[in-house]
Amino acid sequence: MAIIEKLNGCSFLIWKQQLDPVLKAYRLYLDVVSSRIPPQYLSIVDHAIALADSSNSMGETVSEKVQSDVILEGLPIEYETLIPLTNSKPEVFDFAEIESLLAALENTIEMFKQLGEPMIFNIS
Repeated sequence: MAIIEKLNGCSFLIWKQQLDPVLKAYRLYLDVVSSRIPPQYLSIVDHAIALADSSNSMGETVSEKVQSDVILEGLPIEYETLIPLTNSKPEVFDFAEIESLLAALENTIEMFKQLGEPMIFNIS
């Protein structure tokens, strides 16, 4: 099975028609097309989004304060530096702000891991 059509800005539908049978034949369709990402490959931001989505999908409206508390309480120890920061702001952080802070801190943590150096924060 060969995919003849190259993917470009105009050929998506034709390319997809060729690719779908190949993915199904090799039983890869759900792995490639599924929106479920195995937990070990999720970033901390993905976890936060999943938490927010699951709390909103229960049919109840969840306040931003409760959402942010649930997200912050579920973070690994490396992310504890966000808690004093979020508590220092008089108004509640909205989800976009928390997502942005998590992404920035996640990038910093990854950088320190790659350098092999401990991360030290002075929160005073």
